[in-house]
Amino acid sequence: MPSPHTILAWAIASLLITVIPGPSVLFVVSRGVALGRRAAARGTVFAYDAAVLAGVPCLGAIARRPLVAAARRIEGVINGTSHFILNAIDAGASFDEALADAVARGYAEPDSSADTSGRDAAEKLAIVLHLTGYEDVGVGDLPCTGIGAVEPRDLVDARRLGGTIKPVAVAALAPDAAGAWVGPAFVVASHPFAALTGVNNALRLVGASGRAVMFVGPGAGPEATALTIIDDLVEVVRGDGARSVPPRVAPLPITLREPAAGAWYVRIDGQPATLTPRLSWLAITTHVARLRARGVPALVLPVLTDSPLTNHQETHHGLRHEDDSRRAAERAAHRGDRAADFSDHDLSTGRAR
Repeated sequence: MPSPHTILAWAIASLLITVIPGPSVLFVVSRGVALGRRAAARGTVFAYDAAVLAGVPCLGAIARRPLVAAARRIEGVINGTSHFILNAIDAGASFDEALADAVARGYAEPDSSADTSGRDAAEKLAIVLHLTGYEDVGVGDLPCTGIGAVEPRDLVDARRLGGTIKPVAVAALAPDAAGAWVGPAFVVASHPFAALTGVNNALRLVGASGRAVMFVGPGAGPEATALTIIDDLVEVVRGDGARSVPPRVAPLPITLREPAAGAWYVRIDGQPATLTPRLSWLAITTHVARLRARGVPALVLPVLTDSPLTNHQETHHGLRHEDDSRRAAERAAHRGDRAADFSDHDLSTGRAR
């Protein structure tokens, strides 16, 4: 039997309209941009808006608008199932109850491992990265973790700390502060993602000037997906759906295999969770690895602030960390001899004691 790529290439060569729904996300990751260009050259369309933010036709806008696509930072809550589950847990449901409810509502497949593991969100982030010029990024290049490590107490602690826990997909694209994260994160209450509820998703692209463009809408469900597919078809039939996906200006090479430096949510078993000052991924994971080696369970999640700036410019609760406090925090984390509160620091000010 011919491969999906062969079938779609034949459809495009035959000038047929081709629309891809959400279940083919992995295929779109590997072939989407190339097939879009081939379709445009033939005067036809390869449409896959339902693959990301099922109810929000955002991919066409990114493909057609170079200024929107020239993002220096991409942030998203782009998996409706995992978002629905975390919101349900926050409301008092267990993980299993929340997942069963999501399946019953049509938000999730009976096997939802791709959603809860973060793999689906990583695939969607890769699609957006391809449209913004980073066509060599593969799903395996993005650090990914599932929502299974988040416990009800984390959502309680997050509220105490002035935020919430959301399943995010983030790529910081500034060459001097690049990084990525797909998985649960602490989101400050002032960030627009903190107000998302139910199965709603969002995609936020921030340009070099700090100007942000955000798409918001339902991220799962048969009705939302079907409406976006119908939108694609209507756009094509009306004659305004030809999508040229021009090659972007080659971006500077970056590495997205680990998160960029920033503040972190840290929960060590038996202690209230805390937020750290700005630390590198190496520093925070070294500290946590030493704790785990001593048999102390620990959870570490990145902090997503409401600043549209890139990670190296972000502030922690609105306070910019001075270089001396950052160096002290790095030393404390590397020593691994401090408790969860990183007590070399006063976390309310970000200053070294």
